[in-house]
Amino acid sequence: MMYLSSVSTTSSLSHLSKLYATSTKLSEGLASGKKINRAADDVANSAINERMTKQINGLRQGSQNSKDGVAFLRVFEDSLSNMENMLQRMRELSLQSANGTYTDNDRVNLDNEFQSLEEEINRLSESTRYNGKAYLGSDNTTVDIMLSDDSTDNISIDFKVVNTSTLFNGTTIDVLNQVNAQTTINAIDEAIEQVIDHKSTLGSYMERMETNIRELSNTSVNLSDARSRIADLDMAHTISEYTKNEILTSSTISMLNKANQTPSTLLKLIN
Repeated sequence: MMYLSSVSTTSSLSHLSKLYATSTKLSEGLASGKKINRAADDVANSAINERMTKQINGLRQGSQNSKDGVAFLRVFEDSLSNMENMLQRMRELSLQSANGTYTDNDRVNLDNEFQSLEEEINRLSESTRYNGKAYLGSDNTTVDIMLSDDSTDNISIDFKVVNTSTLFNGTTIDVLNQVNAQTTINAIDEAIEQVIDHKSTLGSYMERMETNIRELSNTSVNLSDARSRIADLDMAHTISEYTKNEILTSSTISMLNKANQTPSTLLKLIN
């Protein structure tokens, strides 16, 4: 009889140990909200979960890169718009100077404003900077924007140097007389077209990145939902299992307590 009681106690202790282990695992899941807290919990799905996490993080960064890229290009788009406005004013001055009703002194005054606008275009070329670099001027270079988690998925943005030298092909222009003013009109028309073309190019880059932001957002949401189904805990089911496990644990402990009390009770009856 005592032998059978010993075997029963050993079995109960083993069962209690398993219940404690289950309780620990369930508590860990409830605390984290995850059903995969370590690779041993589900080897196959753990690997899938980590790959999905890597991809989602990459997509989120790609979206942020695209947002940064749009903000970056807007700086230079605004600068080009200002240059275009100045060129439009220079064209007006050229048309005014080409008119026969003005004197040479009048044209000197017109040219003073004309030359000031040229200087301002050159200043903007160098003063318009992003992160310290003048991409329309002396720091002209190609800029690569990473679009997603793929290292080969990028947009290469080609900037043009935009100043009076490039816009007028190195030619010095003025409106000091009618002939010069008439020639200058054509040169300014070509310069305006160059600025418009460059603005359009930057605009197409921005449109691509804005489209990319929307696409990455949708993909990230769908991947996050798929990952959630793999890694996230079913709270209702887990709470139910945890409660059941706690009841079984309490019952087992109660049974062990009674078993430990039985020999003492028998001794009292014998005596």
